Amino acid sequence: MTQETSDSYCATGADIQQMLSTDVGPVFKMVWDAPNHSPECLEQATREIATLHQNTGNTQQDSSSDDRAKHPRVRTFWLEAMLNIAVDWIKENQEQFHSDNQAHCLIHLIKAGQTNGHTRQKHLHNAVTALTAWRDETTTKGK
Repeated sequence: MTQETSDSYCATGADIQQMLSTDVGPVFKMVWDAPNHSPECLEQATREIATLHQNTGNTQQDSSSDDRAKHPRVRTFWLEAMLNIAVDWIKENQEQFHSDNQAHCLIHLIKAGQTNGHTRQKHLHNAVTALTAWRDETTTKGK
């Protein structure tokens, strides 16, 4: 899915994925590309996020910290700024997504990719909650 707005800013899931940590990026893209009426796909994404949530804190340093360590400070600053712009863009364009819950999940995944520790766990938990709500909406509509 490519999301475009009239102000010529265009975001793609692949662009945002590249800015996220290597563990969160693929899950973000999975949720971004998820079809609206596919409970199986949403269930798979839920399992992936739950695994990230479970693994956060189990190691001394998660991969998002490793990713940040590889980037010089200026690049890290710009990555954080671009991710914040992506969050704002998703908020402003929620109607372009299949569900508000999809947009909320994507926002929490971006925030999880920017943080670690307890804050990261909180965002991953909120992402699972939003994704579960979207899956429930999809299942209810399908009946």
